[in-house]
Amino acid sequence: MSFTGFDDVNTFLKFSQIGISALAKGREYKEEVELRHKQFADVQQQAALNNQLLYNSYVNLNEREQLEYKKHAFDQFELQFDIRKAVAARLALQGSHNKSGGSAEAVVMNINGRDYILFREKILIMR
Repeated sequence: MSFTGFDDVNTFLKFSQIGISALAKGREYKEEVELRHKQFADVQQQAALNNQLLYNSYVNLNEREQLEYKKHAFDQFELQFDIRKAVAARLALQGSHNKSGGSAEAVVMNINGRDYILFREKILIMR
């Protein structure tokens, strides 16, 4: 391409101006995209920090609530143990239709039967 005339120089300048403005626009777009990515990453990091703080405060609140409940709560295992003990004592005295030999007479007969068996074994051993 030869630059012999004034029109050729103007055309060259126009094309170079278009190329330079395109490069500038591309660079601006790239910088804007990088800025948006950085802003998004900052927002995500701040949200993660806020969520962690919220989670920590929620966990701390739950721990304090549990300690408060534990301080004022019944010991459920002890309560159930006492209930089972009372029910077993009542069933041993009154008997139960769900269990054969659950009456007081049956318990006494079982004890006497075991005593008789042990006594008989002791006599056999002594012979």
